[in-house]
Amino acid sequence: LGDVYKRQMMFRSALNHLGAHSMQTAMIGDRMDTDIVAGMEAGMHTILVLSGLSSRADVADFPFRPNRIIDGVFELLDEPLNGDDEIDPRGSA
Repeated sequence: LGDVYKRQMMFRSALNHLGAHSMQTAMIGDRMDTDIVAGMEAGMHTILVLSGLSSRADVADFPFRPNRIIDGVFELLDEPLNGDDEIDPRGSA
């Protein structure tokens, strides 16, 4: 129970710092046992990315489910990247 409380407090602190609400925020992660469960505990939308540690078959081993399962974060883009696209690491255009 202590770990659950610590994770919830960590997420709440981060959301408060960003001025975001858990209902409008998603936890994107590649591990069912840490990332997805932590997002669920914080009341967030959860997205499992299969490009990491967890596989689609692993999901059946858990009593909970992410809201969405994707092959990679590229699926979250509005437009696909091409080889000429440059991404600014500071997030500016």
